[in-house]
Amino acid sequence: EEEIIAGQTAMGAVVVGSFVGTEEDDLYVWIRRFDNEEQRATFNTAYYGTDEWKNELLPRVKEMLDFPRMVVTRLEATPKSMIGDEHTRDPGMPPAAADDVGVAHTRWWDALLAADAAALDALLADDLTFHSPYGTATTKGAFVGNLRAGRLRYDTIEYEGPLIRLHARTAIATGRVDIRFQWEGNPKLERLYYTAVYGWTAPHWYMLAWQSTLRADAQG
Repeated sequence: EEEIIAGQTAMGAVVVGSFVGTEEDDLYVWIRRFDNEEQRATFNTAYYGTDEWKNELLPRVKEMLDFPRMVVTRLEATPKSMIGDEHTRDPGMPPAAADDVGVAHTRWWDALLAADAAALDALLADDLTFHSPYGTATTKGAFVGNLRAGRLRYDTIEYEGPLIRLHARTAIATGRVDIRFQWEGNPKLERLYYTAVYGWTAPHWYMLAWQSTLRADAQG
């Protein structure tokens, strides 16, 4: 509850429920939800590939679980289920909405590298909130202004495919990224976990908020 579920939800997983048996002392059940197999695979690679999982959590998990009795299965929600598509997707959204968010998110990275202020102006909502991993907040105007003036310049951006979740006309993209950039000529490196929130205003997705935090492996 405090570590694994908290850590997985922080990286974008949706934990629908976590249960213990009322009659069995050794029964524990949890349910996670993914929009598709690709999203599940992307999340598993990102989370179970971390040093924290492999070096800290997994050894403890092995001591607690009875692996021969453990059952992992996949379920598909029926349309009327409260976690089915009928309740999680806006009927006005196109079927490929998650893919469209992925395209918009790629435009974000591309625009940063190209210092394309016009592309960012089109992608970012006017009331965007941009929160850095150092506890500072910036507006769209200030962020794009720094890029346009050359005070901020991105050199390389190495990212993994994001985990994208849709909630009606809002999409949440979470992932990890390594960014090399320059601020007023001083080179910097950030290794981040991030959350980007997009909103749908036909016919486009716009970034509404950006929040990032330094990863545990950020040193170096």
